[in-house]
Amino acid sequence: MDWDEILIEAAKEGNMVAVKTALEKGANINVKDEKGWTPLMWAKKNGHKEIVEYLKEKGAEDIEIEDIEIEFELYPEKIGDKFGYTDIKGNIFIKPQFDDALYFSEGLAAVKIGNKWGFINKKGNIVIKPQFELALAFSEGLAPIKIDEKFGFINRKGNIVIKPQFDDVLEFCNKLAAVKIGDKWGYINKKGELIIKPQFDKALYFSEGLAPVKIGEKFGYIDKKGNTVIKPLFDKASYFHRGFARIVIDNKWGFIDKKGNVIIKPQFDFAFEFCEGLAAVKIGEKFGYIDKKGNIVIEPQFDFAFNFQKGFAFIKIGEDFGLVDKKGNIILIIKILEKIKKFMKELNIAILKEIDLKNWTDLTS
Repeated sequence: MDWDEILIEAAKEGNMVAVKTALEKGANINVKDEKGWTPLMWAKKNGHKEIVEYLKEKGAEDIEIEDIEIEFELYPEKIGDKFGYTDIKGNIFIKPQFDDALYFSEGLAAVKIGNKWGFINKKGNIVIKPQFELALAFSEGLAPIKIDEKFGFINRKGNIVIKPQFDDVLEFCNKLAAVKIGDKWGYINKKGELIIKPQFDKALYFSEGLAPVKIGEKFGYIDKKGNTVIKPLFDKASYFHRGFARIVIDNKWGFIDKKGNVIIKPQFDFAFEFCEGLAAVKIGEKFGYIDKKGNIVIEPQFDFAFNFQKGFAFIKIGEDFGLVDKKGNIILIIKILEKIKKFMKELNIAILKEIDLKNWTDLTS
């Protein structure tokens, strides 16, 4: 059981009992999730004042939410032949000057100048000079970089803390990073030490204490000691989210629990994770929504459907976008693409791009 993850979820939901239990079990009070948010920050954002005061009393670092939120208000955008960054209104915040650019993460963004990658801060200043063949996003204080065809990790000062030695890597998540040596994947800790030796044909992120790994042609799940918890039975597998994981058998999507039990049998042509109790699923050519028992609660009728956030979800009908509530009522239709972009950005949803669902093989966060 990962008490750090439990602490973050408890702080989000306002569950004081779970917060206290997690801390008693040794959870890191200043642990950060994949967005760089601590339990105290989530408690603040969601208005759980009692938990805010409790975490402060226990010594939680009091980071202002505003210091983090700007990360989600700047978006890389190609203007002409160069990349810059715009805000949610489409205003240019950092002028176009880069040959490529990634999203901000933990206050920094990877940018490409010429054929080298470095990092800028939210003012557009270069803080780590372009020197890498490739650079990816910061996560848990470290970012993957590539030098001489090998991957390693740097810290926020640009210092190499794990020397380039891997053939491929994923970002750190829950204190571990998947790395590839030769043709096999394993996991390292933040010291660069191999915690789980390379033995898998593919390895993805840990979530809720488990990670999907591929052995031969099938995916199963391991724990943080490398023990097989769920046997490799699935054609595809995704991370766990609130106790559910999406899996694929014979090109159909379903859901399992953390014991590997099939909770919702594979029957959909595609499925997203559950958010606010509902999951978008594809049946034939249309998307609808199911509940956690697999019951269809909104009939498949949309050309695309996004996750619910704050009671609403974006949907696409033909060339138009709209919002749907949990009863299936369409409450808004937006015909102008630029408006939908802004709405999506405000809800931290990636803009819909061309997605080939049939060929989407490796599921990551």
